[in-house]
Amino acid sequence: MHTVALRHVQAFASPHLASACLASSAHAAASAAGKVTAVIAVVVVIAFVMIVASALRGLTTLLTELVAVAAKVTSLLFSAVVVMAVAAVIIVHH
Repeated sequence: MHTVALRHVQAFASPHLASACLASSAHAAASAAGKVTAVIAVVVVIAFVMIVASALRGLTTLLTELVAVAAKVTSLLFSAVVVMAVAAVIIVHH
């Protein structure tokens, strides 16, 4: 797209044509700025989704480890209850 400098428009065209050309170039500039803003918004959204996905992976790993620790503690507590029950039975029968 070719742009015409303001001094050339004023020298060779009527004032009405000059204002139309300036309005057209202003509209083109606003349209380009809108496209740049849309691209920046898309990039920001993609970056945000990637950060959230990374945080969710870390949270999933943390919860997996927590469940593993809870299973070990439950196993140890169950073993302790069985040992105490056997000890109680032995003590009562003597």
